[in-house]
Amino acid sequence: KRVTCPLGRLIAAPGQGLIGVTTSKSLGCIARRAAFKRRGREAVRAAQDQVSTRLDYVLAIGESAKDRSFDEICSQVRQMFVTMKERWANELECS
Repeated sequence: KRVTCPLGRLIAAPGQGLIGVTTSKSLGCIARRAAFKRRGREAVRAAQDQVSTRLDYVLAIGESAKDRSFDEICSQVRQMFVTMKERWANELECS
């Protein structure tokens, strides 16, 4: 299942609680993309209470992240995890 917001996309599938962060090449050179990956990982750490250990996630950060502050990134990542948790709620309870 996927959740999309202006920042990017969060994809989840049944798994072991692994989290991957990827960036779009449109963000720029490798150093800039690495910086956005670090910001994305920190935003995921801030939203750790919303992460299910029964799902694997991939956070894909898009070009619009260039114009966002770290606080905006954190709030959007948290919102994506909350939405994803709601979408998987019924299926995770049953299995």
